Amino acid sequence: MAKKDDHPYRVGRDWLYNLRKSTPGRLYVLFGQEDFRRKAALDILKERLVDPALAAFNYRRFEGTGLTEETLADAVNRPPMMAERTLIVVRDLDVYKNKWVENIVDALPEYVCLVFEYDLLECKTDGRLKIHKLLTKNGELADFVQAPPGELTAWMKSRCAERKVRIPQDAMNALTFRCGVGMTNLAHEIDKLCAYVTNGHITQEDVEAATCAVPEAQVFKLCDALAERNSGYAQRLLGELEQARQEAIPTLALIGRQMRQLYGVRLLIDSGGGVSAVMELCGLKYGNLAEKLLRSARKLSLTGLREAVRLCAETDAALKSTGLDGFTLLRDLVTELHRALA
Repeated sequence: MAKKDDHPYRVGRDWLYNLRKSTPGRLYVLFGQEDFRRKAALDILKERLVDPALAAFNYRRFEGTGLTEETLADAVNRPPMMAERTLIVVRDLDVYKNKWVENIVDALPEYVCLVFEYDLLECKTDGRLKIHKLLTKNGELADFVQAPPGELTAWMKSRCAERKVRIPQDAMNALTFRCGVGMTNLAHEIDKLCAYVTNGHITQEDVEAATCAVPEAQVFKLCDALAERNSGYAQRLLGELEQARQEAIPTLALIGRQMRQLYGVRLLIDSGGGVSAVMELCGLKYGNLAEKLLRSARKLSLTGLREAVRLCAETDAALKSTGLDGFTLLRDLVTELHRALA
């Protein structure tokens, strides 16, 4: 069960462990950032409840778009075939906006396990509604959040060890910086790395050579290059984002966020703040990212960063109000940022 705190539905590794060890309930609502663990929960339920030989009778999966009460009610009320339970998974149905879901949830047979999975759709819980009270009364809501640093480190080491490969802390830091902390993407990149290395040991250089950087990491490096007064490298990184078919507006949003964070960190430095203050200000879980921000901000002036934030805002307005090519505007922005931060 999720811990009853200010965020009572946030779950992670322990929740999955309990799900595997206990008798599955009749109703679950699975959502949240960490889709790797959300999908693991579905795998556990299917493994526990469905005999593969009888899956055609006892396992049903529906897309929420166009799903009707009659169709779902028919599936829910159909008894299992030569088994004790049925498993029904509904993906991306907004249970809070479809009032008829109340009728289904309020009369679930004992033999059914009904799962509402939010994948592409965001789950916005609302404790004031009747459906919310029915969901919490008859089942569980599970918000899969990103794994905390220590837990993620242990998982990365374990995944590498399963493939007889070692990964030290500095390489893990490089990997999470370059590829993000989402476990689905990390699992893919770790598998690539394990196949790439020939000596059973992953280095930072291997991470740079064999993995694909997420846009956030590219933008971080771009802004770091500007802090180093290396506009040529910053433009090259911007070109790589364009070649990777990244959209101009989200790319600018990342640049603007980074500049605002650097401005805030510069203010913290001037007031004596350190790593923990930066982590709190920027909502970071990983100290190595805070240290990178501190290193960059120390090289920049408050005046220059204030101007950089202004330039990003001006470019955002131009990008959304003119017919100019987005990356042309971004290349001009990088040039102007270099001048402002020099």
